[in-house]
Amino acid sequence: MTPVSRFAALLSILMFTGGCDAVSDVVDGAACSATGYADSGTVSATVGGSRYSTPCVRVEVESGVLTIASIDDVVSDNDQRLLAVTAPNEVGTFEVGETTAGGVYTVRAADTSQQAEQTFASTSGRVTVTSVTDTSAEGTFSFVGQVPSGDQIDIVNGSFDVTF
Repeated sequence: MTPVSRFAALLSILMFTGGCDAVSDVVDGAACSATGYADSGTVSATVGGSRYSTPCVRVEVESGVLTIASIDDVVSDNDQRLLAVTAPNEVGTFEVGETTAGGVYTVRAADTSQQAEQTFASTSGRVTVTSVTDTSAEGTFSFVGQVPSGDQIDIVNGSFDVTF
């Protein structure tokens, strides 16, 4: 899978699946289920210096590629944040661009009338899968994401521990 097709696949997962509702700082599990982000587990990272963590996850395994997508509506500025990582569906450490390993981070305005969105595609970094079975995966990731204009964001100290 080329970096462009990997990015397109990640972006389609993120853009065409719904988000989770929030009450205060607690994600409503029923909303995760209703929107298709019902696989269990967590995805967390430090994104541009701010903590990202959510139990709203969706996991796909297709053609030997593990894709983990997460969504978080619980942010102070009411934006919706989406984070996804991909890697070969096997234990190992994978460099972005050398395999199917990669990541995407998207921020959307909560008010859909604003049509504001920024998508940062991985340009460098790595994904480490420390454990994988037919029904679960665990690992770490970090990458630099970049928008077409050249602005970048660091996604570091990332981890996933999911059951699907």
